[in-house]
Amino acid sequence: MWQKEKYDTAICTLKRPKVNCLFERIPSKLVLLVFFLVFLALGMSIYQDYGISWDEPIQRRYGQAVFDYVRLGSPDLSEDPERYYGPIFELGLVGAEHLLGLENVQSVYFLRHLMTFSLFFLGVFFFFLLCRSLFGSWKLGLLGAFCLILSPRIFAHAFYNSKDIPFMVLFIISGWSLLVFLDRKTLPTAFGHAVACSLLIGVRVLGVFVPVMTASFFLIDLLLRPKRPLRPFLVLGFYLLCVSLLTILIWPTLWTDPLGQFLAAFRQMAHYPYEEEVLYLGSRIKSVELPWHYIFVWVGLTTPLVYLFFFGVGLLSTLKKVGSSPLQFYQSSKGLLYVGAWLLLPILSILVLRSVLYDGWRQVFFLYPAFLILGLAGVQQVLIWQQECSGKITSSIALGILILSSVYLVSIPVSMIRSHPYQNVYFNRLAGRMSHVVQQFEMDYWGLAYRRGLEEVLKQDPSPVIPILAANLPGIINTFLLPASERERLIFVLDSKDAKYLITNFRFQEKPYNLPEFYSVKVRDTALVTVYMLKSE
Repeated sequence: MWQKEKYDTAICTLKRPKVNCLFERIPSKLVLLVFFLVFLALGMSIYQDYGISWDEPIQRRYGQAVFDYVRLGSPDLSEDPERYYGPIFELGLVGAEHLLGLENVQSVYFLRHLMTFSLFFLGVFFFFLLCRSLFGSWKLGLLGAFCLILSPRIFAHAFYNSKDIPFMVLFIISGWSLLVFLDRKTLPTAFGHAVACSLLIGVRVLGVFVPVMTASFFLIDLLLRPKRPLRPFLVLGFYLLCVSLLTILIWPTLWTDPLGQFLAAFRQMAHYPYEEEVLYLGSRIKSVELPWHYIFVWVGLTTPLVYLFFFGVGLLSTLKKVGSSPLQFYQSSKGLLYVGAWLLLPILSILVLRSVLYDGWRQVFFLYPAFLILGLAGVQQVLIWQQECSGKITSSIALGILILSSVYLVSIPVSMIRSHPYQNVYFNRLAGRMSHVVQQFEMDYWGLAYRRGLEEVLKQDPSPVIPILAANLPGIINTFLLPASERERLIFVLDSKDAKYLITNFRFQEKPYNLPEFYSVKVRDTALVTVYMLKSE
């Protein structure tokens, strides 16, 4: 859709227009099949490696409450603290748990991780479709899917984050269905897009952004037509009606007072009631008092550098094209305009409303696909420079950038393998040495590494009963992934005087413990979780 001919020429010839690109001879369907099968096999082989995150039992309890309410009409959800979270994915997880008749808690959480990864797998596929549609190239679509997978923090969260990953995935699917709907304004495409959008809102109320953008782009399309027949307006009305009804249907909190409860959910989203301290740039700051640059610093330090570079190129080149001919750019590349709105408008709303953020930037993971798409626009622009400036120094620089970027891209999975299964603590080189980073930012804030620490205690201590003090909730709930016979050996106590070991992920801890170290779970020589010896026998 967007300079497709120039891109195809650039990527296939690279100064040799008479020689067919070797990559062109490989059937695209074969490449895609192998790529997605390998990715699926990878996920299926490692989904049991990850620990349990802080919020998982909370989300599971909420899903069970909604499940019981749908089946039995109780308990009353009006006072549930999680009622303003969209329940649709949690409802699916709990439904699968009941359908399979799982009673073993270890099997339950392994199922949750498998299903969360499966949804991410689906999201990667739709991200490929979205990028292919935007750039008119299956190769750039595949590169986009590859980069989404090779995003260390996103990859780790794809196994256990049942809040932010489903929202990101459904944002991708809704973006793709939006392009289909704008291209073919029919009742079937309207209904398909409405289903995607209602599921999106059914995960988080902020998903209403997509229907608003859909209506905006739809109306702009109609206004640019010389004639404005009635049928497209009816199609738009049908879409909006379906979104409204389906959202109410899948979100039981809305059943008693759809508009009132929806607005209440939106207000809570804008000002979430969380006031705990966050370690940011070496200082402990209340989440409601974090500076405006919080999100930019976190994304800048935890995203691979090559993605940041191409994002900068893509953003600048896109802004230049929009500025030179806004109407022409809209008509030829409205999809990229939507991507720009997808990225920028939520950030502006966060800054204006001073919405609460914490736990890194996981709450805005849904913006990351838009970030990557603009990065792909940067890749496309560099390819065009390399082709159009043949024989000039610009061409050589562009070629050098592409080669260096390819080398850097290969280094990302190497880093991910070395840190497995703790890709969630990835920082790029801009952040400095990990010994410095750990003093500046939260590391394993959700406590995934507790699992490994507990396993090591059980491995090294043969005692039939092991009293242990956990610094916070994840230190207890990660026992759910241990075999029942081993789990029963651990007795959690509330007083250090009664404990043989203390285990901590250092969250909310201002000073280090002056205690003998028993074992530490480390990434790049930095402890994520440490077990301290309190009593020796």
